[in-house]
Amino acid sequence: MYGLREFWAQVDARVRERAGRCPVLLLDLNFQRADWWSRVGHGHDGASSVNGPPAIFAVERATPLLREILMEAWSIGRAMPHAASLIFGMEPRVSSAIADLSVPELDQVAVAYARYLRPRWEESRVFWQRLLLASIGADDEALAHAHLHCLQLLGS
Repeated sequence: MYGLREFWAQVDARVRERAGRCPVLLLDLNFQRADWWSRVGHGHDGASSVNGPPAIFAVERATPLLREILMEAWSIGRAMPHAASLIFGMEPRVSSAIADLSVPELDQVAVAYARYLRPRWEESRVFWQRLLLASIGADDEALAHAHLHCLQLLGS
C-alpha cells in the first residue's frame, strides 16, 4: 500500500486540476474558529491560538495564495454569506468576520498568518489518500466519491 508521500510524489498539473475540482477549499486557517477570527479582526494576535505546527507551506508561496483565498471569501461573503460558508468551509461567524474586514486588513492577515495555512483535515489520512488516489487516476466516479467524503467531513 502506498503511503501519502508516494501519492504526493505523483502530483503533476493534471492531478492538481482533478484535485482542484473538490467542491470546497482544501486549505484551512482556523475557518471554524470564530473566536480566533474575532481577535484577528480586532487587531489582536491570533498566533497564540493557532492549532498545529506552523509553516507547512513556504511562506512566500502561501502568502499570495492566502491573500487570494481571503479576497474570494470576502467578496462572496459580502454577496452570498451562506455560499461563502459552504464553499470555504467556514463557520458563518468567520465568514462574517472576514466580510467585515477592509482590503488592507485582509492583506495584513495574509502576510501575518500565511505561515499557519494548513491542509484541511490534515489528520485524516483516509481522506487525503482517497483524494490523491482518485486525482492521480482517471476514474471520475472515484473522484466524485472523494468529493462526497469531503462534504461529509465538512458537515461533521
